Amino acid sequence: MPAIYSYQKVISTGPNGSVISAVFPTGANNQPLGTELCTLGGVTYISIPDGATLPTQPAALTLTALTLPLAQALHDEICAASPHIKLIDKQTQDAIALQYDHAAELKALRLGTSDPGWATYFTYVTDCVTAGKAKKALLGL
Repeated sequence: MPAIYSYQKVISTGPNGSVISAVFPTGANNQPLGTELCTLGGVTYISIPDGATLPTQPAALTLTALTLPLAQALHDEICAASPHIKLIDKQTQDAIALQYDHAAELKALRLGTSDPGWATYFTYVTDCVTAGKAKKALLGL
């Protein structure tokens, strides 16, 4: 299961005032492993994939590992603020729209189980939603 950490970014006092952020582990070709989920009230939340180990962090930062699953309120706040979650939701909506336009969806929902195509519609939408949830789970959400 991925790990979620919280921390506060620090603005250095040097002449450039640079931002000190968490250092992510790296994988093949030095690609960073991990995702900055969002910042809420000055606290930044990051997700580190299962099996990856955080490298030594800048001395100015204190990262706190959060217990998963997250408290529902924090989970909901992160999901509402995270551009990554919004993208996953949009991909899920787009996948459904590839098969069912808005009118077809409304018809299927209006007719429900009396529609002969209901089972096909329901299975397709369930598969799309399940794929979206799997992507979110890779982020610990």
